[in-house]
Amino acid sequence: MPLRIAQIAPVWVPVPPITHGGTEYVVSLLTEELIARGHHVTLFASGDSKTAGTLVSSCPKAIWRDRTLRDPHACILHLIQKVTENANQFDIIHSHIGFYFAPFARQLTIPIVQTLHRPLYPETHHLYQEAKNIKFVAISKDQAQSASPLSIEQVIYHGLPLERYPFSKHSEGYLLFLSKIDEEKGVIEAIEVARIAKRRLIIAGNIVGKDGWEFFVRRIKPRLNEKIIYIGQADFDKKVKLMQGADALLFPILRREPFGLVMIEALACGTPVLAFPEGSVPEIIENGKTGFFARSTLHMARLVSKIPEISRHMCRAVAERHFSLERMTNEYEKLYRKILSKQA
Repeated sequence: MPLRIAQIAPVWVPVPPITHGGTEYVVSLLTEELIARGHHVTLFASGDSKTAGTLVSSCPKAIWRDRTLRDPHACILHLIQKVTENANQFDIIHSHIGFYFAPFARQLTIPIVQTLHRPLYPETHHLYQEAKNIKFVAISKDQAQSASPLSIEQVIYHGLPLERYPFSKHSEGYLLFLSKIDEEKGVIEAIEVARIAKRRLIIAGNIVGKDGWEFFVRRIKPRLNEKIIYIGQADFDKKVKLMQGADALLFPILRREPFGLVMIEALACGTPVLAFPEGSVPEIIENGKTGFFARSTLHMARLVSKIPEISRHMCRAVAERHFSLERMTNEYEKLYRKILSKQA
């Protein structure tokens, strides 16, 4: 029986994203796959989003694309208002907008699922714990542990439409860093790895806000040269080509990473990952099988020489086994029905 499902997306970037936007990409994939399975899905997102379902928006453009906005948080609250006003039209609401929705969820009687896409901090726990009628989904086992004492209904790993990530058995002799240009993402560490290993590094990613540009100009730009190259943001096709051609993806993350979508995108293309084993990383990368864990920047630089030991076919096989869109959607669909059966 088809379900009437509300998907609430962040409004920072469109759904699906043009370049950066891991959460928005996952929301888009899940939304469209649920529609393809016959469910009636309403996507609450920015006005420049696209869906085969019904789109409801609170702003014409995503916040990061609209420079005329003076108070972008009003757009988020307006979107939540639209959800609450129309809540009785749905069988279940699925929120992807973090703590913003939690205070309003307490006023609703229909079932609510909240996927925790971002790292969890003590100051967010109180809001979540007060929302007794929300069923929380973690995107990794490590994130579920970090959520304690918050009760997690289920852990559901992200999944990808693997047919959109063609496998490449050959690489083109460069290392790749692909992420938002942000200190905690480890871009400086990636540059140091390439410098020590004397390897070419391509850096692709978006720069957000004044602080982001100051970080780039002061800390990144002086480190660029003919071998360390920043190419700007990458759209989907460019991103896939970069991953296909990379010897390895560098993921020297400096935070407790809740998932790391870019890692499974790399694996899908057959590209190994060199990473700091923070947060969920050991759940996604198998040390010595689909990549290597590094204790430090120097250690990661030394591991570069071991990249040929990793089978690119094995990387693809692991992506197919564990990180497909079909598996992710199956798990969410079963969760919706389980929650609704308990409400009956």
